[in-house]
Amino acid sequence: INSVRYSPDGERYVVGSSDKMIQIFDGKDGNRLGELPQEHDGSIFSLSWTDDGSKILSASGDKTCKLWDVATLKC
Repeated sequence: INSVRYSPDGERYVVGSSDKMIQIFDGKDGNRLGELPQEHDGSIFSLSWTDDGSKILSASGDKTCKLWDVATLKC
């Protein structure tokens, strides 16, 4: 695991790791809510939520950043 970030409202958190996975969890009970499709070709180094919690920005070792819609889990 390289990055863990809570959403602004604390309802969810997102985890990015060296295996290129980005997973979303419930912020209160820790249950896994889902994962984002594997769009990066390198480790996930950093994650950030938008202020309204509707999107996640991921930064990877493949030298790309991707913006994700949390509602649809699409890039």
